[in-house]
Amino acid sequence: MFRRFSNLLLTVALASWLGVHWSLLQSIAWVGMVIKYSQGATMTEALSKTFDGEHPCALCKVITAGKKAEKKAAVLRPVQKLEFLAQCSTFAFFSPSEFELLPTPVNSVRSLAYAPPTPPPKAQSVSV
Repeated sequence: MFRRFSNLLLTVALASWLGVHWSLLQSIAWVGMVIKYSQGATMTEALSKTFDGEHPCALCKVITAGKKAEKKAAVLRPVQKLEFLAQCSTFAFFSPSEFELLPTPVNSVRSLAYAPPTPPPKAQSVSV
């Protein structure tokens, strides 16, 4: 139950951030306009009046105003700069007071000098 609700909430938030709500409202407005204009004219004339931009309905005007308000709000936001405090720290590299070279094992050096004791296996062909 909680997972479904959180997925739904995330989907609604993402759709709102992308501006899908304006597209949904605009689609509803267009359907209403086609229905309204087709009552007094042919379907071709109704579609022409709906999408010509010269006969907007009240919902279309609200959507246009809302989109403009969002754009203005996005433009008017001040750009915030990140300021980092300058930390005065010096880096000093000190050598260790004692240093001892570890001996290398004799076996590891010898293993590099000799070839492997046995040849690698030959690939066998599989016949069908």
